[in-house]
Amino acid sequence: MDSYIVKDGMPYCLDDFFTLHARTCHGCDTIITGSYIEAMSNYWHPDCFVCQKCRRPPEGNENIYELNALPFCLKCYHEVASSVNNGRSKSQNKVLRSTEITKHHTVVKS
Repeated sequence: MDSYIVKDGMPYCLDDFFTLHARTCHGCDTIITGSYIEAMSNYWHPDCFVCQKCRRPPEGNENIYELNALPFCLKCYHEVASSVNNGRSKSQNKVLRSTEITKHHTVVKS
């Protein structure tokens, strides 16, 4: 029996499901076929949701800082934001706390 995914009560073969319903990773712009992270109003492969400067993933309850819809660790955020802000208030940049990061796991039945 082939693998399938059920969405809204309807079974789909893997090819049809990914063609019709797949999410695209905001980090690498490719289709997400497995587990993913939902953060900053976007979807990410777990390996792509990293600081955009140092490429380190968030650890534990570490805050993630959003700048131009991309995640940054605190150290890199301060480095990048100071050069990007150009007089703009830092309060316009959003702090994304770890509680706003949701991890999802795709279940494929065979």
